[in-house]
Formats: sequence, C-alpha cells, structure tokens
Amino acid sequence: MVTGDSDDDTRYADNDVTGMIGAVIVEHPEAAHKFLVTTPSLMAKAVKARSTATKRKATTADLDSDDDAKPKPKPKGKAKKEKAETDDEEPPAVITYYISIPKPAVLKKRGTMSKAADDDSLQKGPFSLLITAPYSSLLSAIATALPCRRENINESKIVWKPKKLKNAEKLPLGKEDGYKVMISDMEDKAMSAWQVLLYMPPPAKPMEDKTPWETNGTPEPAFDYSELEPTLPSDSLYAQKQLFNKTTKEERTKLEEMYPVGNFPQFPDIRVYRDKTTGFYYELNSTRIGIWSSSMAQGHTDEKIPPPSKFFDTKQRIKTVPAAPIVTPAIVQAPPIPAVPAVPAPTAPPSFSDLMFAHLLMQSGGGSGLGALLPQFNPAPAAPSNPQQHRSAPPSR
Repeated sequence: MVTGDSDDDTRYADNDVTGMIGAVIVEHPEAAHKFLVTTPSLMAKAVKARSTATKRKATTADLDSDDDAKPKPKPKGKAKKEKAETDDEEPPAVITYYISIPKPAVLKKRGTMSKAADDDSLQKGPFSLLITAPYSSLLSAIATALPCRRENINESKIVWKPKKLKNAEKLPLGKEDGYKVMISDMEDKAMSAWQVLLYMPPPAKPMEDKTPWETNGTPEPAFDYSELEPTLPSDSLYAQKQLFNKTTKEERTKLEEMYPVGNFPQFPDIRVYRDKTTGFYYELNSTRIGIWSSSMAQGHTDEKIPPPSKFFDTKQRIKTVPAAPIVTPAIVQAPPIPAVPAVPAPTAPPSFSDLMFAHLLMQSGGGSGLGALLPQFNPAPAAPSNPQQHRSAPPSR
C-alpha cells in the first residue's frame, strides 16, 4: 500500500504519474486491481488458465465426436412435426418445353438431298408451364418464344417427344386431345423427366400487317425467317450456286435486258442471240446466260459478244429456224363515197351558119325544117290540163 502524509500524497500527485496513482489508491482502494493486472504473478495465472481451458475444450470435442458416431434417436414430438411440414413444401409441378424448327434440306451432291440434322435446326425456348396449364397457355407461350401471332401457328403439324429419350417416337400433339395425352404421360414419369421437345414447322406469314392503332402502337411480333437459311458447307453445289448468282447478278441483268424473251419473231417464247458473222441463232437459256455473265464479271467479254465456249459452238446453234411470220396489215375499208348527181351538160348555142340556114328555110316555107335542125326552137307541146277534152269523139251512127 502507499503510505504517507496527505501533503506527500499531494506532492506525488502534482509531480508525477506515480503520485497520482498513489493518491487514487488511497482514496479508492477498490480500484487498485485495475493497476495490478500486468504484474508477473497475474500474467502467470492467466497463462495457466488459458492452458487449462484449451485442454478442457479438446476433451469436449472428443466427447462430441463419440456422440456423432452413435445412432441418433428418431425425432419426437415437435421436431417430427416440423419435418413433416417441410416435406409438404414441394416445388411447383412444371413442364419445360423446347422448340425445334427444322431447316430446309440442302443439295450437297448432284441429285441427292441431305436432311437437316437436329443440331442444324432452329432452336427456340425453353419455357416452363404448370402441368395444370390449359392448352391455350401452351399456344400463347409458343407464340411468345418464336415470336409470331398465335393464329399463324400450324397446330396440326406439331409433334412432341420426351427430351431425355433420344430414341422415343414422335407423337402428334393433335391440338387439345393430344395435349391431354402428353400431360397424362408426363404425370406417369418422375418430375426430373418433365421435359418436352416440340417439333413444328415455321409459322405462316401473316396475310396483312395490322395497323398501329390495332396494336396500341407496340411493334407486332415478327418471326425472323432468315434464321431458317441452312448452314451451307463451302463445297456444296447449292452454296456455290448461291455465291455465283450473287457475284454475277449485275451482268445477268444486262444480258436479260439486251436479249428479252421474243426478241426475234421466229422464236416468240425464248431469248435468242444471233451471230452477225455466221447468221446462226443460239438460245440464251440459264446455262448460256450464266457462262456469258461469268465471263463478263471477269472482264473477258461484254454483253455484245459471247465468250469462246463450247456452248456457243456452231454445233449448239438452233438448227431449225422457222420462217418469220408474215405480218399482214389489216385492210381498213374506207366509208363509201356518196354519189354526186351528174350535172347535165349545157346546150351549146347555135352557130351563125345554122341561123342563116334556118332563115333561108323559113323564107322558102320550110319552117318545119328549123325545128328539126334546131330543137331548141321547137319546144315540146305542153300537156293538156284535162286529158278528157282531147279524146276523139265517138263515130256517129
């Protein structure tokens, strides 16, 4: 303990920290242990206590491991009830659907068609529906996944099979009845197998687009038909043809415009090229147009002169040239010209000699000769107004 007069205590408290501690201990003996926790004796006791606690903890862990090795008794009472309530909370019964739309067949070898494999089909989905969902919900989900209008789905062509069974037979969905059969089949399986693969053709193209006010301004779902274009190998005939047509499209257009169908009247149904040097005719079918356009694309020729090819050899000419049809112009009959009435020729006036001769005849008493010679001086007698007056009287008896 710290002893001394109060003046010494005050001196210690005022001069150094030790004095302050001593003064506090004198006034508050119960607080002395706070300043003695770091003594060597207390530190030794603390180390011993920690060692004892570590040993006790290890012993407890060994006992716990022994208890775990022993079979635990079945839960009773409240614990058993809680487990039963947990078992009742099962996950929702849903079916997961996957959509597969096969792509068109590809021409790989001459005369052979290869079917599109499953991995080359257009895949849509997945989406999930409750097993209690109606058939209409399935159609709506398909329309959303594609996307397309619901009425454009070809329901009668949809077939299905379990996804996890690769060799399973595809069954027709058959609209409402087939959907019920599928649901019944899923209910007989474990929930882990509730996965269905739907095979269906692409949706039909809409006949007409809806107006913005019919769709409330929202864009209408439209199926992307370009996704159905097959993935073509570089060596396939179809791929080469598509690339060739794309490369020579401009040249083909020039040839078709310069040599239209029926450009010669002898051949009204085909395109024909006429060699000006030989006068031979060649039919410009798709093969010859393709060869010619390819040569033009390579810069070897133009649209006026075909390339040197066996397809333009003299043996390939049109050997039988029909005669050009003679175009007879239609004869247009003019309307009949109305007949113009003949104008009587004017009577020539008598000459001077005729007048002198007539005068001599009149002097000699031959007046009748003047009328015979000059009819204009002998007018016709006027017709009687009453023909009855000129009838001869009957002979007297």
